[in-house]
Amino acid sequence: MIFSGNHLLKAPFIASLILLLCLTAAPGFAADFGLSIDGSGSVEANLGDSEADPATDITAKATAWGNTAIGSAMNLEVAASYKYNTSRPVLIEIDQLQLGGTSQLGGGFLNYRAGRIQTAEFSGKVFSHTGDGLAADMGLAAVTVSAFAVYAGLLQSPANSIVMTLSDSVDQSTGIADPAPAIGPLGSSRLIEGLSLSFPELFLEQTLIVSGVFQQDLRSTDRLTDGGGRLHSNYAGLGLSGPLAFDSRLFYQIY
Repeated sequence: MIFSGNHLLKAPFIASLILLLCLTAAPGFAADFGLSIDGSGSVEANLGDSEADPATDITAKATAWGNTAIGSAMNLEVAASYKYNTSRPVLIEIDQLQLGGTSQLGGGFLNYRAGRIQTAEFSGKVFSHTGDGLAADMGLAAVTVSAFAVYAGLLQSPANSIVMTLSDSVDQSTGIADPAPAIGPLGSSRLIEGLSLSFPELFLEQTLIVSGVFQQDLRSTDRLTDGGGRLHSNYAGLGLSGPLAFDSRLFYQIY
């Protein structure tokens, strides 16, 4: 019943699927691709009120994904999903569109990614989010440097979960009651940068990690709600990990 309507067969999702199939069929490319479909539903009824209609909540999601090597040093990864929900009938999202690779730097390495990517600071507890931009990891003998810079304002409002002010809450809820087109509405316009320094086995086989995350609110004044202005934020993180001194078979991580 979930898939019998025409909601699932929207042109953007079909186009994404065709793109993935064409990509995997292209000569000279070695690629993986797939399609997954899942769904869930629930019914709530008030047994004390026989005249009340039961409340139903149905969710169905289809995801098409693929990846292929480009030359000997680069890789392209694509994932697009369509989500149908009774409270928000249309949600088509590019979950991932990433071009990346790895290069050798003398005794170290450089890993880079560009496009729609998943970013986080080292613990994943302070910031973990998808954005559009660049990320890189550079490994040297004494330190590994990780950095990213992404823009979160191209994500649809349910996918852009950064809610810090009243204005963010308004951006998040826009279009829920009155469903918006498949490509919108968009979430809050924010630029996020991150920097992390990891010093492996700095002392007594202990690894020290220092990180920072910086967010800038780029919204214009006409998009701000009364009582909810712009908010810029900075976060600093410190972590330590390694084997315990009294038993090297046991490891810990604090942050």
